[in-house]
Amino acid sequence: MSHAHLEAGPRKKMASRWVRSSVLALSCTAVAGISLTARRGGAAGPPHSPPALLTVKCGATAGAANTESQSHTTSVTVSWTSVPQATLYEIAVGTPGTGIEHSPFGSQTATPAESAGFLLDDLLDGYTYAVKVRAHVGFGPGQMVLGWSNFSEAVTCPQLTVPPLAPRRLRRATDTLHRDAFDLTWEQPAALRTDVARGSAASIGWYTVKYREVDGHSARPGHTRVITTPPSSDGAWIVADVVSLTSSSRTVRVTGLLPNRAYETMVTADYHDKRGAADSARVVFRTASDATVWINPHRISENELLTVDFLANHDSGTIEGDVGFMTFAGNSSHFFNLFGSPLTAHCVEIEKVSLPDAGRTRSNPAAIPIDPQFADYGSCNGDRTTQPNGWGNYTCVCDNTIDRVIAHQTVEEIELLCGAGPIFPLRPCKCTAESLATSNKYTGFMATSLPWVKLSGQSIPIPPPPANITPFGGWYSHPTAGKCADITGAIGDGGCTWRRSSRATLVYGNDLISAGWVISQNITNSIVVGNVAAAKKAFAAIPLKPRCCGC
Repeated sequence: MSHAHLEAGPRKKMASRWVRSSVLALSCTAVAGISLTARRGGAAGPPHSPPALLTVKCGATAGAANTESQSHTTSVTVSWTSVPQATLYEIAVGTPGTGIEHSPFGSQTATPAESAGFLLDDLLDGYTYAVKVRAHVGFGPGQMVLGWSNFSEAVTCPQLTVPPLAPRRLRRATDTLHRDAFDLTWEQPAALRTDVARGSAASIGWYTVKYREVDGHSARPGHTRVITTPPSSDGAWIVADVVSLTSSSRTVRVTGLLPNRAYETMVTADYHDKRGAADSARVVFRTASDATVWINPHRISENELLTVDFLANHDSGTIEGDVGFMTFAGNSSHFFNLFGSPLTAHCVEIEKVSLPDAGRTRSNPAAIPIDPQFADYGSCNGDRTTQPNGWGNYTCVCDNTIDRVIAHQTVEEIELLCGAGPIFPLRPCKCTAESLATSNKYTGFMATSLPWVKLSGQSIPIPPPPANITPFGGWYSHPTAGKCADITGAIGDGGCTWRRSSRATLVYGNDLISAGWVISQNITNSIVVGNVAAAKKAFAAIPLKPRCCGC
């Protein structure tokens, strides 16, 4: 990342999430003017413009009849007028009113072919959602920040409701992706909650948790949605567990699964009385592959960008690493505006590798071991010579002096690679040819630690002795040369090594403050740790059905 001009902290970064619907038949349409924006920083838009009007519709997804004994879905179908030369679309999700206008909490990308009908799934029943759409008309390889149209006006989708006897809000229970299992949780049916309140729950019955394997190839890559094609097995449901309807625990681990498979799951509420049974919405989960690894990079949109900042030739961080950066940078810097720029949580799938130590140029201090899954970290920044505010022409170079200071390398370690002298102007560091080639293909990583280093003046501060360093997350670099095609690409296509899931989730400064985020001039370890907890709380509060990365 570029840290020039910043005296209280360091670097660059990035980040979405999703839904399913009931069978109410409702359609809403909005027409809005659409034009290309030059982002803050003065970057020019593409030479062509999209049509003057962009029409967006949101309607209920067709499904089973909305009766108490039949299954239902919690998804909506979004469609929009196509934009000539568009290479990608972004659908932003929020709640009606100012929430969607200024701070959508979900983002998902779609292909041009999906403009006629995009299934927006992973929604939670009991909420009303709104969407808006923008088009990407291209700005060269890896330049995902540029070339976007304005968003359309927001359109309110049908309210998502479920039968009163059906289990509600079936979703994942943990953030961990397993190769042979997944964890489910759900909420009581509305009718059962009423029975319990009346003291008449004794005659109720049980929940039956069921699953079956489905054809994973029919699902959009990186996109877990209900699959309607026949399952690859005989289609029979397998009972994973039976839980009392009156149990206070509604969390189940489904085990005995195979790696790299897709499984459809459902919870049925079976009642002892004449009411019979009612099924939850069906949800598809995936198990981990033996050939890839999923990571959860976070990136605060920089240069005061008020929309999602994408990952190609950018840096990002674990939630600990990015929050550390944000905490020390303060509520506003030349990097970002805490009360306008979103903090985005991405999911990225990377090729599982074990990279050799030979030829490495360490980013971590000697006290912190290197993870062979990752290449040496690359500092990724915009060209400030041709783009004064850092827009466009992003490149990743040998880990720079400032980032090495933040990693708690010693002065001797830094000067060995970067020479002696002040931090500013940034001095080039000398990575080996092997290191640069690997960092240009594979996701890089640099460990960050507490206490977080505060840069002061022009000198390199001496980090504390390694014994006093507490590892605390880290930063990723995402080389464009190793990136798979958006949405349709798979690891290995053309030698690509990483791909970004089309889903992302966003929180903003007000969300963070409400969750307990602290802004202070006197940063301590406890404040950084507390801000990580606040960020996690803010993401957990979003009314989408959050999944672990890859499942």
